Amino acid sequence: ARPTPALAAVVPAPAEVLVPPGFDQLMAALPADPRDDGGVDFDFEPDTLVFRVPMGDGGGPVVAEEVARLRLGTARIVTGGDIAADGATIVLRTYDAVLVWNRPAGTPLAAAFDAEPCEAPAPREGFGEAIAVLADGTGFVTVAEAPNAPIWRVDAG
Repeated sequence: ARPTPALAAVVPAPAEVLVPPGFDQLMAALPADPRDDGGVDFDFEPDTLVFRVPMGDGGGPVVAEEVARLRLGTARIVTGGDIAADGATIVLRTYDAVLVWNRPAGTPLAAAFDAEPCEAPAPREGFGEAIAVLADGTGFVTVAEAPNAPIWRVDAG
């Protein structure tokens, strides 16, 4: 059975995100950080770069700010990400893995990435693209980039 989708956080989106100098584009993953007033975006090559995207007030463009660099290796391209509703768990999806960081209370998002991630079970789905932490934090769902791809649920253990 497919899980019922659950919405972890809702924040207003900025009208326009300006890409920092030296970058052609940012990725589409923009999870909201419930402990901050911004979202998070990722770019890669050669490192995975983590950007904070302020939500702004809807009055104009905002500029993405680099806050961390992850050395995941050239084969680990971040394709999606999410942050738990309480901000305590960060998950990143690559084509073949799910990486998880625990984030203690009071820890800024960028500092959470200083720790080594744990690798969670990842379904063999070819090109894993999207991931979302369940609203109650008991696991996550993931889906591949493919027509009629199944949605996989992985429970925290």
